[in-house]
This record gives sequence, C-alpha cells and structure tokens, in this order.
Amino acid sequence: MAWMDLCLRRAKCASGDLVMRLGAPQLDAYLEFLAVRSRPNTVLAVAYDLRVFFAVGGKPPPQVTARVRCRRTMRSATTAT
Repeated sequence: MAWMDLCLRRAKCASGDLVMRLGAPQLDAYLEFLAVRSRPNTVLAVAYDLRVFFAVGGKPPPQVTARVRCRRTMRSATTAT
C-alpha cells in the first residue's frame, strides 16, 4: 500500500461507538488501541495527524521505523509551513 492510499474513514460499529480507519493495518490497530483509552475527538485528531504525517513523509507506514526519521519528517513539515 502506498502512503497516498491512506484515506480516513469514519463509521459507527454495532455498539454505536465511532470507528476510525486509515486502511493500513498498523495504523488501524493503533487507532483501535487509542479508541479504548481516549475520547472520539482525540482519535479523530490523531488519525488526521497520522494521515498528514505519512503524506508529508512520503513513505508507507511499514517503512517508517526509526525515531530519527520521524523527527526529521516532523521537523521538515513544521518548517515548510
């Protein structure tokens, strides 16, 4: 899956809870984990931030492994605006 394929999808599950999906298994698992511990608006904000992070970073989620790369990408994103 390419990074540009990430699309934020919002839906309600059978229990009525809001479910966020980006389409990448690692990110979806993290959003599920976060949803158990956070409010829906927090999960939505994190999902959007992840989508933007991978759009700016130019790499698919499985290829981002080192913290140095993440920091470098975040630094370049904040200086570009």
